Amino acid sequence: METGVGTQMSLEDRTLFLPSMTVQAMRDSRYRHPALAVAELLDNSIDARSTRVDIMIREHRVLVKQRRQWRVEQLAVFDNGHGMSVDTLIQALRFGGRHPSGSVRQIGKYGMGLPTASVSQCKRLDVWTWDSGIDGCYHSYIDIDEIEAGKQQEVPEPKLRGLPQRWRDTVSADTFNPEHGTLVVWSELDRVV
Repeated sequence: METGVGTQMSLEDRTLFLPSMTVQAMRDSRYRHPALAVAELLDNSIDARSTRVDIMIREHRVLVKQRRQWRVEQLAVFDNGHGMSVDTLIQALRFGGRHPSGSVRQIGKYGMGLPTASVSQCKRLDVWTWDSGIDGCYHSYIDIDEIEAGKQQEVPEPKLRGLPQRWRDTVSADTFNPEHGTLVVWSELDRVV
């Protein structure tokens, strides 16, 4: 394609959004404090009509300036809400995915909350959800390193996958519902101290 100044531009040069730069901008978004980002996940649980939500943290010790300190390794939000279908899970992980009901009354009506809040705090977001029994638990994810390497350009197809035992053992009996629920896990928390 001729640009008018004697050079050729490929279609790649005219891409409206470059994935790695766009995701980096999302990471630098409005969620400056982890509590605000976690609040976004709680809003999603409210939208899903959860009656119980557990917030769980896994920590590990690291050496910082010759002192051992605790650092957050993973953060999980587990709710007993209505869960998501495969299509809804895909939409929930998209930046700007549509709300399944199309309702403007929902807290999360713009479809930016889950992915934007999550990547503002971590480099890996995993979601497990089930809406018709735990045997129908689907998993998908967003991985910043894969996006930056050009390996993840769309939401991975959700796959039937059981809940990780470490979280199933940790969640309270009152919160776990074998009929429906959602587990969101942040890993590689590079912006949480």
